[in-house]
Amino acid sequence: MKIKHTEIETEQLTKVLHNQKVIDQTDAYFEGGRVYGIQGDSGSGKSVFLSMLCGLVRPTSGSIQINQKLLGTDIMQPDSVGIMIGRPVFLKEYTGFQNLQLLAAVRREISNTHIRKMMDFVKLGSNERRRYGAYTPQMAQRLGIAAAFMEQPDILLLDGATSELDPGGVDMLMDLIRRARERDALIIISDRNEGFLRELSDEIYYLSEGRLSAGA
Repeated sequence: MKIKHTEIETEQLTKVLHNQKVIDQTDAYFEGGRVYGIQGDSGSGKSVFLSMLCGLVRPTSGSIQINQKLLGTDIMQPDSVGIMIGRPVFLKEYTGFQNLQLLAAVRREISNTHIRKMMDFVKLGSNERRRYGAYTPQMAQRLGIAAAFMEQPDILLLDGATSELDPGGVDMLMDLIRRARERDALIIISDRNEGFLRELSDEIYYLSEGRLSAGA
C-alpha cells in the first residue's frame, strides 16, 4: 500500500562534538519513493547525521523539517520511522519475539501474527522462543532489521545494516528495502558494503569534512 508523500529537508545543519564540526552547515533534501546512499570514511559523521534526522541527537544549529514540521519544535521525532543505527540493543532476558512485541506495543499498529511473519521473513521464526542473550551476532542483526521494518514505516534510516549478515541475509535486506521503496518510503542507508549501496541507491552522497556532496 502506497503511503503519503514524505520529505526531509535540512538547512545549515551543524553538529559540534568535542570542539569539532562533525556535520557542517549541511543542506539536503530527501523524498519518499527513493533510496539514498551515504558513503564516507569511518568517523566521518554518517551515524551522527542519521541520528539527527530521527531526533536521537540534537543539532548544534540549523534545522530539520519532516513533512514541513520542524524537528525538535513541532515534533520530537518522525511520526513513522524505522531505525537501525549501530549494533542492535534488546533485552537479553526476553526472547526475540517478546522484544518485538514490546516495540510494537508503543504504536499498537501490528498484531502478533504480523510479528511472527516478520520473524519468518528474516529467518528467525524457528528461534521464536530463544532468549535474545543467546542470539549469535547475525541473529541479533536480523532481529534489528525486523524491528526497523515490521511496522512498514514512512522513513527508514539504516546504518551498517549488512554488518554480520551472510550473502543470504544481504539479499533478504535488499528485498525489504526494494519493497519499502515500492510503497514510497523514504530510505537513507549508510554501509561499508559499496556494492550493496550502489545496487540499491537512486542517489549516492559522500560525507566528508562535515559536508554532503553528490556522488557519481
